[in-house]
Amino acid sequence: MTHSLASLKSSGPTGLMFHHFHGSGHEKSEGSFSADEFGRSLDHASKVATLLSADEFLDKALSQKLDETDICCSFDDGLQCQFDVAASVLASKKLKAFFFVNTGPHAGQPYILEIFRIFRNQFFENKDVFFAEFDLSIQTTMSETFLSAKKTFPEDYLTVYPFYTRGDLWFRYLRDEILTPEEYLEIMRLIIQNHGTSIDEINKKITMSKESITQLANQGHVIGLHSHSHPTNITRLTPAEKFSEYSVNSEFLTSYLNEAPNCMSHPNGVYDEDILKILREMNIFVGFRDNMDLVPDRSNLEIRRLDSAFLPRD
Repeated sequence: MTHSLASLKSSGPTGLMFHHFHGSGHEKSEGSFSADEFGRSLDHASKVATLLSADEFLDKALSQKLDETDICCSFDDGLQCQFDVAASVLASKKLKAFFFVNTGPHAGQPYILEIFRIFRNQFFENKDVFFAEFDLSIQTTMSETFLSAKKTFPEDYLTVYPFYTRGDLWFRYLRDEILTPEEYLEIMRLIIQNHGTSIDEINKKITMSKESITQLANQGHVIGLHSHSHPTNITRLTPAEKFSEYSVNSEFLTSYLNEAPNCMSHPNGVYDEDILKILREMNIFVGFRDNMDLVPDRSNLEIRRLDSAFLPRD
């Protein structure tokens, strides 16, 4: 599948996927958009496909009436920068979007994935410098695991994400396939400590507040599930743990919205048949992946998305 703006003309119903923004007190980071860049990217997309508000896209999906060129705007991870920077752009365009929110931080569990991303961006000259330190830390503390991973690393790993460098792929392979969540957390704690900061310090100002979520809903945006703790590979969990990720996520958001969400996006684009069954049992019938890969017999829980990395900003 071609990954480009032009692909929206022929790829079928698609979501545009955004994460990070800078401005309004949020620092620029790898891949982040300013308000102006975000607005221009939506303008470009609307010239090649039919950009629908989220509520209309959702209604058409539920009634099996989406057109091949229908697209929508979506945000993952429930980040405050999305509310502070992107929401005003959406308002100016009278466009409603999907906001998929993981709720672990609302239960006092720091959003580790985003904390580590910010740490990499703010404490290292570039990501390759971080990757080198990460490798060295594993080599030092888990040498046999590191050497074994070198031998098993598949050459076709995550090829559906062509914007990832070799270093990105190797890091994600170690993080998502080799290390346990506990091992990854401990290695990152050590690296962060070596740079004179802490997870708690970095955690400030990351997570979208309950008030921001309810305000978005009141403005007509669609709030959806994104798991509770945002596992990097949710398929490694037990069936009971998979169910808990989405049921707890739904409980939190339902308490904020006074109604249960009926849509979602898969964290890191990862899911399996167990996940799809759980979602259907929870009356979630519309879901989004995080890539443009072709899926045979795709269901409405597997709608493709174009990463914002492929959208022009000028």
